[in-house]
Amino acid sequence: MSAITTSTGLLSGLDYDALTKALTANQAAVVTRYQARITEASAKRTGVQALEANVLSFASAVSALSVKGNFENVKVSNPAATTLQVIAEPNAVAGAYRFQSIKTASAQQAISRGFADSSRTVGQGEIVISSGGQLAESTLLESLNDGGGVRRGEILITDRSGKSATIDLSNAISLDDVLNEINNNTTISVKASTQEGKIVLKDQTGSTLTDLNVVDINGGNTASDLGIRKSSSSSTLSGNEVFQVTESTSLSLINDGNALELNSLTDDLEFSLKDGTTFKVDLSDTKSVGEVIRKINNDTDNNGKLTASVNAGRLELTDTTTGSGTFGVTNTAGSHATRGLGLTTSAVGNVLTGEKLSGGLNTVLLRNLRGGQGIDDLGTITITDQGGRSSQIDLSQASSLSDVVFAINNAQTTGGDALRVKAEYDVLGKGITITDTSGETSSNLIIADETGSTLASQLNITADTSTGSVKSGSLNHQYINEASSLDGLPAKGGKFTPGSVRIVDSKGGVSVINFTSAVKTVGDVLTRINAATGIEVRAELNETGDGFVLVDEAGGTGKLKVEEVNNGTTARDLKILGETPDGNDEKIISSRFAQIISVEDDDTIEDIVAKINGSGKNAQASLFQDGSQFNPTRINIISAKSGASGRVIIDDGGLNLGLNTIVKGDDAVLKYGTNASNS
Repeated sequence: MSAITTSTGLLSGLDYDALTKALTANQAAVVTRYQARITEASAKRTGVQALEANVLSFASAVSALSVKGNFENVKVSNPAATTLQVIAEPNAVAGAYRFQSIKTASAQQAISRGFADSSRTVGQGEIVISSGGQLAESTLLESLNDGGGVRRGEILITDRSGKSATIDLSNAISLDDVLNEINNNTTISVKASTQEGKIVLKDQTGSTLTDLNVVDINGGNTASDLGIRKSSSSSTLSGNEVFQVTESTSLSLINDGNALELNSLTDDLEFSLKDGTTFKVDLSDTKSVGEVIRKINNDTDNNGKLTASVNAGRLELTDTTTGSGTFGVTNTAGSHATRGLGLTTSAVGNVLTGEKLSGGLNTVLLRNLRGGQGIDDLGTITITDQGGRSSQIDLSQASSLSDVVFAINNAQTTGGDALRVKAEYDVLGKGITITDTSGETSSNLIIADETGSTLASQLNITADTSTGSVKSGSLNHQYINEASSLDGLPAKGGKFTPGSVRIVDSKGGVSVINFTSAVKTVGDVLTRINAATGIEVRAELNETGDGFVLVDEAGGTGKLKVEEVNNGTTARDLKILGETPDGNDEKIISSRFAQIISVEDDDTIEDIVAKINGSGKNAQASLFQDGSQFNPTRINIISAKSGASGRVIIDDGGLNLGLNTIVKGDDAVLKYGTNASNS
């Protein structure tokens, strides 16, 4: 039997099917409306998300506007990129810049005399190639006038005979350039030199027709900036001081460029005052003379009791207190600041006036000669030329080598006659030569110290000779001190490698010394060695001014030895690896920044070249044939570094190599713009 189905109620008669569909349709409409709302909300959410993404992108772009550096970056367009590298710094001023090439950089080059062939020998001796120690390193014009420099142009000089010459200094870079342009001019007879911070012109005509006169021409200011725009009715024109030490002077320009050795951990100077009080000052991070002065004056423990200033190129300290105490200044442990600042003098009353901070133009301080020992006693020397003329020259106030040279060249007899001698720096620039110019033979050339002076003897110029010339030899100007970085010491260049060395003294005492990465300077090395226990060895700066020495103080019969530890290279890098030779009573191991080449009797010219190339970083050598029929073989030595900073002194130690510098070694020179005053 089949089932009975119906969409109408049996009793009510209602159409349930229609009613159910109607109710369902009504609820479906509600669902449809909600679905529409969901779709709309979803679309809005998608739009908001897109907006958010765009805003974030915009915000990221806008945030770059808050970075200062983005507005300081500039783009460089350089059509001469193959010859001139240009880097724009953040503070560069946008614009078009034109440069003229005046001179390209060059490396110093020296050539020896000729030899028959490369198998020739020259005897036993030592060649020293050093990158410092010059006695008259030229002063850059930019350092004159308290850093204001010199505006380049042309000047007109008229000698006392009435002859005039235009001296073009448009491309001058250094003071040497100025002196050479004047001294090499053949129209006028004028000799230019320097004394302290001045340029001095000396007429050599012997005429009195006109004044010795210097003027600027073409609207320039060069003579004025050089301090020589003036006139003189005598044979000497002394310029105005154009180089002086002031508060703005960089510490790198004082004490002949020898850096201050400071205590890196604590204070450097200790002051004691008349009222019995003391205070210490930390000079770390000081860059100028003025910063040193301010650190002293503003020290909280000073509280106005002591005032520091710079006066006539010297630091001056004034104690404002009273009492029975001793006024003075000393170094703290590990510091050598007093020497670099010239504060090794004694106070007179309440004032302590230091030594000169700088020798002046193209010269060095006497206190830095003899490896930093200086001159023990300044005083009077007597010079007698070969014509019998004699002069007593008072050098008690001399502070620089140029003071000595200038005083000798301008010396007169008691009757007012000029002494016929000439003092000048030697060819190597490491010593001075005194030459008789009288052409007479009635007397020997005699140079002697008067009572109380050691100057002539310690400059090695004392003489009583008929040869008419006295050479001092190297005066050992100090250019390495406790503050010198070790990075220039390793024989092949580069940075110093930390490690350990073993030192054995002459009695067999042993100490292993660890030179960590904290060891940065020569002073750090000296401190570590001198603090070592188990050995009697003293480390100190050497007498040649270019390094340090280890001195055995044990008094034993053995050798002083320095050995590597664990196959390291530290002793080699410090140039102290090795031992003292047999039969040497003075047991010393020397470490020098200079390139040292020991030449044996049987070393050939070819051997010497190989030794130079294997001995260090300052210069390299080669052999070449000049094509001549006789003695065509020559040694060619070239500085490893181009420019003025690569200049070296090559001393053959009397081996008679006949070295002649054919290229000086100069920096590249560019002139900005077409106006000479802009160079």
